[in-house]
Amino acid sequence: MIGIIDYGMGNLFSVSKALERLEAPYFISEDASELLQADSLILPGVGSFKDAMEKLNESGLTDMIKEYVETGKPLLGICLGMQLLFEESEENGLTKGLALLPGNVIHFPGVTKAGESYKVPHMGWNKIHFFRSSPILENIHEDFVYFVHSYYVNTPDHEVVIASCDYDVEVPAVVGRGNVFGMQFHPEKSSKLGMELLRNFTLLTKERVAPVGFTIYPAIDMRGGKCVRLLQGDYNQETVYGDSPFDMAKSFADAGAEWIHMVDLDGAKDGKRVNDRFVIEAAQKLNAKVQIGGGIRTEEDILHYLDNGVSRVIIGSVAVSNPEFAIEMIQKYGEKIAIGLDAKDGYVATHGWLDTSSVTAVELGKRLADAGAATFIFTDIATDGMLSGPNVAAVEKLALETGKSVIASGGVSELADLRVLKELVDKGVSGAIVGKAIYEGRFSVPEALKEVK
Repeated sequence: MIGIIDYGMGNLFSVSKALERLEAPYFISEDASELLQADSLILPGVGSFKDAMEKLNESGLTDMIKEYVETGKPLLGICLGMQLLFEESEENGLTKGLALLPGNVIHFPGVTKAGESYKVPHMGWNKIHFFRSSPILENIHEDFVYFVHSYYVNTPDHEVVIASCDYDVEVPAVVGRGNVFGMQFHPEKSSKLGMELLRNFTLLTKERVAPVGFTIYPAIDMRGGKCVRLLQGDYNQETVYGDSPFDMAKSFADAGAEWIHMVDLDGAKDGKRVNDRFVIEAAQKLNAKVQIGGGIRTEEDILHYLDNGVSRVIIGSVAVSNPEFAIEMIQKYGEKIAIGLDAKDGYVATHGWLDTSSVTAVELGKRLADAGAATFIFTDIATDGMLSGPNVAAVEKLALETGKSVIASGGVSELADLRVLKELVDKGVSGAIVGKAIYEGRFSVPEALKEVK
């Protein structure tokens, strides 16, 4: 259920009526503990930034909102509520905001660069233009919405801006990062487009809070046509566990695995498909879904697998080297694309873990989540193959920051590790990739499956 925050400065009636038209269940509350239980929150707002922050602070709702965002559940700020998401406002003197998004709120100049005056406040219908893709814009076309405001957001991070309009200056109209969204206009007063945007927010809520199972992904890493495991991604520290990737995949499927995780290590290192025949054979002959990563650099690579029965293709290195391509593939193939984020000390490693980028896993995850990525596979290279336990904190952080499904990879050594990860299902951790622990006999596939049911 959607919670509408009542702090004495929101247009509660119009927002609630809009949700009723959308048949979206909601409640209105000023109680922090009650609001924390909501599936998503709406922060409406009319009036002064300074007055609004004073009321939020006095009621204890400021801390509640920040705590709520940490859960990964969606938050939407409307009009003044959007402005409150940023760091500070110059309205009635500098006032600190919620600082959930980077930037400040400033007054319209009222005078063009040519010295001509124009009307402030910005009041009436204006056309918004989409700046980048976002799930909140799904199946929506650019159109006019209704604005009433004298102050606007100025942000140094253009990735935060989803849509904007022109009012002498470029005005962020829809903003978002991770699970935090904002609309400067009143969606409930903006005819069809406004209601469609609001509907998309309610769908994000349903997607985020839908019951999620926890999936075990037995892993098969392939090199030279054999099943191997590398120690912390080191190609010089290899252990061979089988001569046939297909036979290994069949044993996992026969043991009850619903998914099998396969990695083309040669492909990851060389930047091209090498062991693809084993992947396709498993996908076409076994009663289990297959996901594949390694050596996938082009759309041709993606279609090669998808057209031959593979259920999901993992984009890794190319997401760093060519994020625009990754975004295009996400938007084209949807949930059939997963993003592999392999991290060394928090930074994404590429090309078979031989190189480390300057981009953090969380930064890249947020950007691709905003573009529509639904599934992330996170590997902490320091724990991979070490049987030392997964990096639970990093997995949880990525799930919360992106608001998407995260599969943990690396470090699982005992059934207790799976129990710990499964406890994070409500935060978006949806599964675990397990390799060496199975090969070394720490536990079997049936035991792992039983543990997480």
